[in-house]
Order: sequence, then structure tokens, then C-alpha cells
Amino acid sequence: MDRMLFVNLPVTDLSRARAFWEALGFAFDDRISDDRAASMLISEQTHVMLMAKPFFASFHDRQPVDARTHAQVVLALSAPSRDGVHEPGRRGARGGRRAGR
Repeated sequence: MDRMLFVNLPVTDLSRARAFWEALGFAFDDRISDDRAASMLISEQTHVMLMAKPFFASFHDRQPVDARTHAQVVLALSAPSRDGVHEPGRRGARGGRRAGR
């Protein structure tokens, strides 16, 4: 059996976060999504669980960081080409992303 990876990320507004990632071209597995979490498909074995902050907090006793002022993790996804690296950023800008660095 292949192992699976679930990266759990707290979000303030689940529906807005899901819409943003959908605008970037990612699909979601509605079989394991609900009003508390949305399972974004990266591959068959890798999912990113966008979790409403109260649901995220139910898994541990620590406070999530404020993503506007702190960094908790840096994640990277591979891309097939240089343009493949930049295209998600262009989609994000069209979908309402605020520019970072």
C-alpha cells in the first residue's frame, strides 16, 4: 500500500481559500471535504487539507501562527518548466492574490 501525505493548513475563510486554490487550477476531493476542511489534490498520494482554524485547533493544544506576520512552513511544488513556475502566480493575481515578496 502506498503511503499518503496530508499537509494540514489553517485558514481563516475556508470557502475563500478553496476558491483561490481552484482559481490556480487545483482540484478538491469532496468525499473528504466538508464545512470544516477541504482536501486539495496534489497527487494521488498527496493532499493539502485546508482547515478552518477552529477545526485545525482541535488537533492540538498550540495556537496557529498569524500568516500575515509569521512563517510556519515553506512548501514547494515541482513544475514542468520555467513558465510552469510562473503561471500559478499569474492565475493567483487574477484570482485576488496579494503580492508577497
